Amino acid sequence: MSFINPKYNFNNHALKVGTDCSGIETILIAMKMLNINYIHKWSCDSDKKVKALIMKYHKPELFFDDIFKRDHSQLPDIDLY
Repeated sequence: MSFINPKYNFNNHALKVGTDCSGIETILIAMKMLNINYIHKWSCDSDKKVKALIMKYHKPELFFDDIFKRDHSQLPDIDLY
């Protein structure tokens, strides 16, 4: 499920985005095509080939290999999940 933080101000700000089970980052591709300004805060996927693709084309600030082993309390704030 995706949602936008109801407190988000759309006036000249970039959406902060985090994804789990990230795959090919379809949401980021769509946002690029729609010229939506965003900051890619994190991705998470257990597949090594997927990680290589994400790191090459999307360059998140953080990458997690395992959703179950990360400290969720340390995730940065985001606007879109």
